[in-house]
Amino acid sequence: MENQQQETQPEPTAPKEVSRFMSPTIFKIVSALARAQGKYKPLAKNCEGKVSYGAKDGREAGGYKFRYADLGAVLEATSEALSSEELAHTVLIGAGRIRVMLLHSSGEWFASEAPIGSPEEMGFQKFGAQITYLRRYLFAPLVDLASEDDDDANMAEGNHFDKAEKPKAQPPKPAVVPKPAAPKPEPSKPAATVADLLARLTELKIEGKEVVLTWMTKNVGHEVKATKELKPEEIEKLLWLANKIQPSTGAA
Repeated sequence: MENQQQETQPEPTAPKEVSRFMSPTIFKIVSALARAQGKYKPLAKNCEGKVSYGAKDGREAGGYKFRYADLGAVLEATSEALSSEELAHTVLIGAGRIRVMLLHSSGEWFASEAPIGSPEEMGFQKFGAQITYLRRYLFAPLVDLASEDDDDANMAEGNHFDKAEKPKAQPPKPAVVPKPAAPKPEPSKPAATVADLLARLTELKIEGKEVVLTWMTKNVGHEVKATKELKPEEIEKLLWLANKIQPSTGAA
């Protein structure tokens, strides 16, 4: 009986460790998130916080304020862009922890989590405020969004932090409408002169002192003995009449 060669069995390998914070593959979710980040809306930092710190290591007690975006503003800036790339987020609460997940339609995901206090110990109002804060605190890094100013690690150092009221929205300043430029006055028409009138009469063959004065007397309604007696408005009238006469008709 021939000896059968025993096949060598591969050594068992330990199963691949599954991360609590991401799916085994993340190729598709990373690509989708990169595209979504280019579509975020401007983030309005619509709240103001105050950090107070005590005297320490020769430093005097003091404090300062900084601005940050609340959860509503963070979602407003990102939700439409994430949805357009088939990304969604959800929040899981249980066993003393809160877990925020960013999910892709491919099944890939990222997650971030933090411990939370018990509502029985801290009261439901404070518990709800904690949930809202942690949702923003965990979600913003998942989508790579800076939702608040740097507080210089004051909270990590144990300094007291007060959430200030949202600054009241200031009414928009009325748009400054430039006043329309005053219309430029039209250049005044030069006043007619006796010389203009006599030149026109010459063109019409109305010539000679007596003939000219007779024509002027007839058209102004009073006797004209000399052209210097004519008023400016009478000169205007006579020149207007003279311009209406066709040269061929002459004095007629």
